[in-house]
Amino acid sequence: MRILVRVAIGLGLLVVLALGLVWIFQGSVVKAAIQGGGTWATGVETRVEDVSAGLLGGKLELRGLTLANPPGFSAEPFFGLRAAKADWDTASLLSQKIHVRELELDGLALRIERNSSGTNYGRILEHASRGGAAPAPTPEAQPGAQRALVVDRIVLRDVSAELYLADLPLANGPLRVTVPRVEITDFHSDGPTHEIVGQLLSAVVKAALEASLDAGRGTFPDDLKRDLKAQLQSAKSALEGALQGDVKGSLEGLKDVFGDKKK
Repeated sequence: MRILVRVAIGLGLLVVLALGLVWIFQGSVVKAAIQGGGTWATGVETRVEDVSAGLLGGKLELRGLTLANPPGFSAEPFFGLRAAKADWDTASLLSQKIHVRELELDGLALRIERNSSGTNYGRILEHASRGGAAPAPTPEAQPGAQRALVVDRIVLRDVSAELYLADLPLANGPLRVTVPRVEITDFHSDGPTHEIVGQLLSAVVKAALEASLDAGRGTFPDDLKRDLKAQLQSAKSALEGALQGDVKGSLEGLKDVFGDKKK
C-alpha cells in the first residue's frame, strides 16, 4: 500500500511539473510572438516584462509592454502599456481561427516627440505603412502555418499622451492630454503569427494616437495635428490593404477611431 501511495504521489508531482512547464512554455511563446510582431510592425524594439497565458483557462495577462523610440529621439519609450488581459474561446485554439472575446488594455502612455529631424510617430507610422520590414522574428514567434485572429472588442483604458518639442523655437513642454476610454470592435487579421500580432499592435497604436489627437484640440500645435492626421490616414490605408481578402469589411469597427471626421 505504501508503495502505491508513493507511486501515486510521484505521478502527481510529475503531472504538476508537466502542467507548470506547459504554463511557462505558453507564456514564453506568447511573449516572443508579441516582441517579434511588434518589432516587425513598428521597426523599433518591442519588449514585454511578463506574460501569463493559460492554455486551458482561456485567459492571458500581460504586464509592461514598451515600444522604443526610433533613432534620433530620446531614450524614453515611445509607447508604454501597464497591463493587458484577454478572454478567449478555448475551443478556438484548436482551429485555424482564434476567437478573442475581449482584449482589455490598461494604462497606455504615448510620448510624442518632435525635433528638427521630424517626429517619432512619423518614423513608426511610416514603417508600419510599408507593412513591416524589420529582421525576421525569433523562431519561437513563428509557429509555421498561417492562422487568423478575431477580436470582438478591444478596450483601451486610461490613455495619456505627452508632447515634447525639442530643437525648435517653441521648445516648451510637455503638453499632456488624457483619454479615459477608446474602443475598437471586430478586429480581424490573418497570416503568420508575427504579422497578426504586428497588425494588432499597429491598430492599437494608431487608435491611441487618433484619440490623443482629438483630445489635443486646443493643446497640441495645429501643424502637428495636421501632420499626425495625414500620417494616420496613410497608415490606415496601408493597414486596410494588409487586411483584405477574407477580412474585407472587418475594420468597420474602427469607425469611431479612424472614421472620416470634419475638422
